[in-house]
Amino acid sequence: MFSIPRYELPAEEHKKRNELNVKAGDEFKSSVKDFPEELLEKLDYMVELPDEIPMALNPKWRDRLFGAVNTVEKSGCVAFTSKVVLDHFSIPVSMESLLTEIEDKGYRLWKLKNRKKTLSMAHPDLEKIKMAFPEDAEIQSCKTLEEVYEVAGEPDGIGGSAFAIDAIIKCLAPHGNELSIAYDTRIRSFNKLLDNLEKGYPVPLRVQNSVYHNDSNRVGGHYVTLFGIKNGKAIVVDSSFTETAGVRMLPVKQLLDAVTFANPSLVFVWDLSVCE
Repeated sequence: MFSIPRYELPAEEHKKRNELNVKAGDEFKSSVKDFPEELLEKLDYMVELPDEIPMALNPKWRDRLFGAVNTVEKSGCVAFTSKVVLDHFSIPVSMESLLTEIEDKGYRLWKLKNRKKTLSMAHPDLEKIKMAFPEDAEIQSCKTLEEVYEVAGEPDGIGGSAFAIDAIIKCLAPHGNELSIAYDTRIRSFNKLLDNLEKGYPVPLRVQNSVYHNDSNRVGGHYVTLFGIKNGKAIVVDSSFTETAGVRMLPVKQLLDAVTFANPSLVFVWDLSVCE
């Protein structure tokens, strides 16, 4: 059975992972800025599209709770992108078991609305919440989850941790234990992205919804997988894009702007070439 390590790390290692994440994002942002825009129209790369794309609206899982808040349909894009990656490498895992694996290993992040601390337990649990807030007298005095919510606020979803995809890449790579998560698992230049496509590897990435959908009312981020660039268009697999069964085409410049719009800590572009 496919398995990934838990999300949690000791504080010092978690800090280092976040620093590497920002460094990789900053390098990719800079490389896109330096790439001549007029050359985007001339690029021609295409990876074979998957035979089957897991869709967010599939009734098998769309209404399933995924983490403390929200459903798979609304917030499962990290899991769908992970499934596309695993399918590309012919790793047998069902969508249902992958959702559970990501959730149980702590990659669905949330918090209590009136507290700053990020929580990674799969679902709210009174004893685990108390353990997470040992110095919080209000929470320690609570006898039920309802009482916790009264003093600390309702569960508030933060989203799926991008580190789930890093963890999957480390598991698939022949020398994964040697990879620095969030750095060696990331693409750090636009030329390396093109190199991945040329070698037949799709490129999972995060996009800013407002730019990706060209709609300022669309907030937050979303995960999709780039399969090609042709005639100035990017061809992406997007499990939420129902119009064409999960395959969307948009201007490559718009896609790159959507990837690099946010600060470097939210720029995620993954390197699947390390998996073989």
